[in-house]
Amino acid sequence: MSSNPPAGVGWAFVLKRAPVWASVSVAVALALAAADASAKPGTFAGSLGIKVPKGAEAGIRAVNRATGTVAAARPVGRSGSFSLSLAPGQYLVVGSVVTKQGKFVQKRIGVSLKSGQKRKRSSLKARKRKRRGARPRAAFVEELGDVTPGRLAVELPNVTGSTGDPDWDALKGGINDYMMNELFEGTKCGTAVIELEHRAEMLKELEFQQSPYVDPSTRLIRNLIIADIQVRGSISRAPGGNAKLVMKIVASATGKTLGSSEVTLRREAWADGVEAVGKKISDDICNLSDVYEVTLDVSGEGRFATHSGTGAIHQTLRALRNDPAEKVWRASGPLQWGAVTFATNIPECSLIDYVIPAVTWSVTITVADRDQLEVTWAPGGNDSTTASVDCHPSGPGDPDPPPIPGQPGVALLNTGPGTFVVPNAGGTQPVSGIVSDGGDGFFNTGQVTVTPAGVE
Repeated sequence: MSSNPPAGVGWAFVLKRAPVWASVSVAVALALAAADASAKPGTFAGSLGIKVPKGAEAGIRAVNRATGTVAAARPVGRSGSFSLSLAPGQYLVVGSVVTKQGKFVQKRIGVSLKSGQKRKRSSLKARKRKRRGARPRAAFVEELGDVTPGRLAVELPNVTGSTGDPDWDALKGGINDYMMNELFEGTKCGTAVIELEHRAEMLKELEFQQSPYVDPSTRLIRNLIIADIQVRGSISRAPGGNAKLVMKIVASATGKTLGSSEVTLRREAWADGVEAVGKKISDDICNLSDVYEVTLDVSGEGRFATHSGTGAIHQTLRALRNDPAEKVWRASGPLQWGAVTFATNIPECSLIDYVIPAVTWSVTITVADRDQLEVTWAPGGNDSTTASVDCHPSGPGDPDPPPIPGQPGVALLNTGPGTFVVPNAGGTQPVSGIVSDGGDGFFNTGQVTVTPAGVE
């Protein structure tokens, strides 16, 4: 951002509309999740240690080292003083100053806070203490698989492309910061905005945390939040000396484009164009839904004096939130026994004309508490299979008796539990059902599996 903005655009206006510290996460709760419920916030306060000239814009933000999200952010005045309230944990604190002429200065410092600890009169200009000994190879703790239901995590890679105009191209970083601010302001549906600018630095610190030089009792456990979606921007030349900006919402797991918006940026009002795109992208993100896949696997057997029957069910539903602001997922779909067989216990008779009803089943998932989901599933009709018994004539010359329908096979009778609890990250619940009398009856075993499945 050392180049001047396009003609007609003043730095004071640019910075007011897109402050460099605006990468604010609306997922502060994610950074707090690892803290004990009884832990008290701490205070980190002091001075930037950087001169803030008249007309300059300055700010400070604290990035949670474990999750990679912004935990707090504040503008800073001419005095350079600041105060942040932070949950106990380890942070990378970043202070930034941009002058009216576009000069950019940034300072960073690592901070650790215990419950209720107050660290005042700090300075980001403080010299870092040198670590002794060689840095070992990383022994990373992989992301822990924690899931916060009803929340989507979004990251913004750097804007790519070129207009061939150095003034426009110099603003790509500013556009990225502006878009991050728009997502913070616009996505009021629980979106977590991931800070990427200092990811490499945080990874180095996490690497050092695994070394013999760090007390294991205070060692920071890596648990970076994995993005569900990315907002990818590209800039290119447009007629009249303008620039074309395209922003796409892309599913991180599949690369599928889930939404997009584009605008022609004009030199005299480029921020208005970015704001319009940001609002459209924010609305589209809030209309996305995270998905839980629910799979029912059941093996069934019917045992009777005259015959037996077997069958299996393997059906999957994709449960979505109808309202992105709610934490309730629902789905319904077809349910039918497969691989159905009947076997006779009477040599003179056979089972024919199988009837395998096609019914529905439904699932509802709600948040039971901070770490668990309540899952309710049920068939929506009579799924019982039947067949007709067809017996040979009793003797020569006797009439052939007609087939008798309605001989039972397999059915989901009494199979459950119909309601159970699994962790937010999903899980498997065994199910079973027996309806019997003297050894005859219906016998089912299986499981219901709940799995987070990204976005839709």
